[in-house]
Amino acid sequence: MSSETKTDKRKKKGVRTIRPYIHKVLGQVSPGRHINKGTVNAIENSLTDICHRLALKSRAVLLSRTVGKGVKSRLSLNDVLNGWKLMCPDSNVPKSLLNHGTSEMTKAAKNYLDSLGTGKRIPAAVRAKIVFAPSTCYKLFQRTYGSGSKQAVAKVAVAAIMDYLCAEIIEMAVAVVEKTKHQTLTPADVERAVRSDVEMDALFTGNFQGGGVMPNINTALLPRKTKQQKEALLAAQNAAAAGVRAGGDEQPVKAAKKPKTAGTDVVENNDLSTSDDALPKDGGANKKGKGKGKPKAKGKPKAKKPAAKKVKKTAKKPAKKA
Repeated sequence: MSSETKTDKRKKKGVRTIRPYIHKVLGQVSPGRHINKGTVNAIENSLTDICHRLALKSRAVLLSRTVGKGVKSRLSLNDVLNGWKLMCPDSNVPKSLLNHGTSEMTKAAKNYLDSLGTGKRIPAAVRAKIVFAPSTCYKLFQRTYGSGSKQAVAKVAVAAIMDYLCAEIIEMAVAVVEKTKHQTLTPADVERAVRSDVEMDALFTGNFQGGGVMPNINTALLPRKTKQQKEALLAAQNAAAAGVRAGGDEQPVKAAKKPKTAGTDVVENNDLSTSDDALPKDGGANKKGKGKGKPKAKGKPKAKKPAAKKVKKTAKKPAKKA
């Protein structure tokens, strides 16, 4: 009987997970949205991986601070903050992921310390004004960090950074879902949202479970532009440059080059002056040769006329009548 009761108690207690907190964060960010079970698992695995990496960095900072110096090794808030700085990618952006995460951890720690003097039994998450429970998050942290003394504020800082990252992921995923016009968050939406941000992409190195691959086509596989498309693009750029310069001198020049018909060319040539430079090469003559101007080689048109053939034709006609 005693063994049965122990197993029943273990089943009732269950394993501590952060899945319920993911649903609560979604309710705060976007109340009308739904989330898939696979999406919850993908976010949980990614946040667990972040927690393990943070534990490694924090332990390295703690050892560098205490080993060989006679200081008691106890995890503090500064160790977690320095471990977070080592995790984040280098960035010169003023509102970067590093600054936001640091401010969220310090804010939660301050709220927790300010509410300790109340004397009431209040959960640590409520004191720190966060969603994730510090005890549950520190259990994940302790798997990599190991056993050891720690400050209560360090546990709050770990929960605060996981809460912040979960809210960022869900907020970006909701923005992707609004473009696709569906209500349920999928792992593919989370994958696209994280990969679209430079800092989040550098922080979450691995792929999300069930997220697939980012849609991308190599430029070498895209169809090349034809000559007509390139010419049209150049014309559009020239027109835009002419508009910016505010010089309307180019427009009448383009209008003078438009007429292409033969009749308009003849009229323009007749209106010109009678100087030798103004005359066309054909002497201003029409196709029938009635123009006044003549080419330099005057014997060429006469040599082309078959005079002998006309004589033969006149001689043959009276022979036929006889």
